[in-house]
Amino acid sequence: MQKLKQILTQEDTVLFIGSGISLWSGLPSWSGLIEELAKFVETAGAQADLIRAEAERGDLLQAASYGFDKLTKQQIGDFIRATCRYGVAKPHEIHRKIVSLGTRCFVTTNYDNLLEEALRQWQPDRFYRPAITNRHLTETAEIVHARAIDFVFKPHGDAADSDSIILTREQYRQLLPQGERQNALESLRMLLASRPVVYLGFGLRDPDFIYIRDLLANTYKGGTRDHYAIMADVAEAECDYWRRNYGIHLTNYPTNTRPDGKKDHTGLLALLDSLLEPAPAVLNPALVEVSNKECTPDMVLSLARHAARLARTTKMSPELPIRVHVESANQTRYGMYRRPDKFDHCAVENFLDDGPKRAVLVGLPGAGKTYALRQAAARLAEELHEVCLSEPFDKSSAVVPIFVDLKLYRGDLADLVNQTLPPSLQFFEMAQRFRVKLFLDSFNEMPREYWESGSYEGDFAKFTESVGLSSMIISSRTNDGLGKLGFPAYCLDEIDEAIVSVELKNIGINTDGRFDREFRRLLQKPFYFQLVKSGVVSLPKEAHPKDFYQSFFSNIEEASAKRFGRCFEIEEILSIVAYDAINRGEEAYPLSDLIRVLKTNSEAAGLVGIDALDIANWLISVSVLIPHAGARIAFVHQSVTEYLAAKELARRYRTTPQILREKLTLTRWDQALFLALSLLPPSHAEAFFNDVVDADLALAMNAAKYLEDGRDDVVSKLLSLIPERNKRLGPFESRIEWIFESSLPLSKVHEPQLRSLMKLRNTIGGAAVKRLIAMKGPGIKNELFHEFVEARSDYNYCCNGLAKALKPFSAPEDVTKLLKLANSISEECTPDSDEHAFHGFTSGVAEFLADIDISIIKNEFLPNELSTPVPEIHARVLCNIL
Repeated sequence: MQKLKQILTQEDTVLFIGSGISLWSGLPSWSGLIEELAKFVETAGAQADLIRAEAERGDLLQAASYGFDKLTKQQIGDFIRATCRYGVAKPHEIHRKIVSLGTRCFVTTNYDNLLEEALRQWQPDRFYRPAITNRHLTETAEIVHARAIDFVFKPHGDAADSDSIILTREQYRQLLPQGERQNALESLRMLLASRPVVYLGFGLRDPDFIYIRDLLANTYKGGTRDHYAIMADVAEAECDYWRRNYGIHLTNYPTNTRPDGKKDHTGLLALLDSLLEPAPAVLNPALVEVSNKECTPDMVLSLARHAARLARTTKMSPELPIRVHVESANQTRYGMYRRPDKFDHCAVENFLDDGPKRAVLVGLPGAGKTYALRQAAARLAEELHEVCLSEPFDKSSAVVPIFVDLKLYRGDLADLVNQTLPPSLQFFEMAQRFRVKLFLDSFNEMPREYWESGSYEGDFAKFTESVGLSSMIISSRTNDGLGKLGFPAYCLDEIDEAIVSVELKNIGINTDGRFDREFRRLLQKPFYFQLVKSGVVSLPKEAHPKDFYQSFFSNIEEASAKRFGRCFEIEEILSIVAYDAINRGEEAYPLSDLIRVLKTNSEAAGLVGIDALDIANWLISVSVLIPHAGARIAFVHQSVTEYLAAKELARRYRTTPQILREKLTLTRWDQALFLALSLLPPSHAEAFFNDVVDADLALAMNAAKYLEDGRDDVVSKLLSLIPERNKRLGPFESRIEWIFESSLPLSKVHEPQLRSLMKLRNTIGGAAVKRLIAMKGPGIKNELFHEFVEARSDYNYCCNGLAKALKPFSAPEDVTKLLKLANSISEECTPDSDEHAFHGFTSGVAEFLADIDISIIKNEFLPNELSTPVPEIHARVLCNIL
């Protein structure tokens, strides 16, 4: 009893109220409600025999289904309000006792408003938001985060909103996976898994409690759990069963039988009175001195709840093999060699589980950064949960994972981290007691006011210094803005192209066309791959990247017409929201602004009678939007935001071209600019592109593939600009070279320009020769061998450009040809010659011949007689090969 009393004094304890409490105010029981439904149906002029027969068989949900099937929507609302005595029934004294117990979080399956009225009457100084139901999916994030208090959650609905009522079997299906209101059920599961819970007003055989039992069965894994249920007349054997199988501690109170045969539950009032008596002072675990190394049972339970919250992360099936590679800037050189990094090219799971204590994980949109971090946190959470369940608790085995979404950053990282923990756990105390692993996600989606001002830098540096030996992984689109932390950066690879090709073949998708390469690279990112593989997105034969999004939103618009009974341009409306979100630099967009845009534009389209909040809730149910704490909302993925924003930018550009100048100054618009180009008609696209060229050549080169008409001429113009721009590049600037090599769309008309650019040598020349070889194939090999001699001192051009591009075409007969070229410069190369004067030739030839049988190379490059000296140029080539 003392433990129950202590649990009830905790602000974050959830008091789960069942229908038994409303009986005290004159409302019917479950069976009584079904009988009232039968009478209501009869009053409406229909037969109720089937309802009563099903109720007698004990299936009350099916009985309700039969009853509701006889009624109109209006009649269902009238019935629910009548049976709940809405506006008539008053809170009973038992309600006063309940709201005075100390907890500030309430969940109820009751439809009436007695609990809310009791809070207003007996807790007038405390503000409770209006009750949240299964129709308020935009607000569920407000109640499930670790420190949410002062809420009433009604997952089965409220009598004031008949559309929210969950009573029949058909209505319960809306809460199941793929149901429109599944988020409400997930919110309930999260609360049950991550909070202390006290159940009150239920019987062991109540349909609602059986429903709760089934939810708990999926989350309980044994051990101690701080769930309590106050129930009448439960036997000791029942108490033991529920504790062992569901982790619920049953607290019994006796009842008496009245002369009319009904049970007298006044014993419950006496029990509540005892619970209202002041509990012995118990030191809050959060206030215990850190020097006290003993972990109290309360702290272990708090850790278990925290672990249960993080472990509730959906896992993809199948899991896709993705690796990480070290960024070149991380690699430490020793002379000509680099120190190997043991995490280079390891699986992302191994990297996050056993990799460096502190690192930045970089990846393009859709690469799977958030998923990888959430799964890593979930794996650690599962392990922590097991440790918490073990007897005795082994603190040395505990690693506490913490996942933080930086979209919600507001200038204080320590506070944001603490908000993810239960109130009884404070981060800095955890960091001193346990090993802690922090996963900080979406750095690049941080609100722009902190990013652009740089104000986050001091806060991040201070936090990093204060966390001691805690591990920290930060994910971001790029490493920009994180260099000062000194963390090594690793890049998230894409799904192996072979896996993508096999899967595309299996589902009958052919991506041949101009954008084949771009589309396959898009599908090498898990976000896009999963949507295509699952059939959510369907693609035409020659797909353009924009087809991915158009298919996605075409399906959404079709579903919205079915859901709301009429067609409306939901994609156009959401484009306005996305445009505003990127302009603000806030991925987590204010919910109030979303509702305003939905309302204004739906009304302008003549959609009278559709509530904007209903649209927002539906968009959450179909996974277009995700709710966040702080009354904010975000699109399901940043790339979706960028596509929608690009669509709105293209629309505005057609009437106000000068708008582009502003966007070109903001790097957060870069990805959207590429997409906007593909959404413009040819006449506007050319002007748009020219503006981009003037502002940023690399950006323009990346965008060229999105041009529909006159592309060859535009690319020729871009190629002609490279020599002049190349003179201004710093030694570490490689954007132009990389784009030139990987994605600039070239055709045969550009061959003369490629040959001209080859003369620039270095990395630009290397990129040009790679593209020329890709265009001409092995027939150009013999001609280009002479480039090894002409550029013999240029390592980047010969080795990284020429040799790597020609290597797939190497053959044994090439050894003799290259030997002749080596002999042609043999007299110039002596043992005293500067290594750099010939390292382009020696390294390039060695790279090209690397796959040839070494015995063939030895036979050509080594003299027949052992006494004959080996020419220096031969020796250097052989040393590089070996």
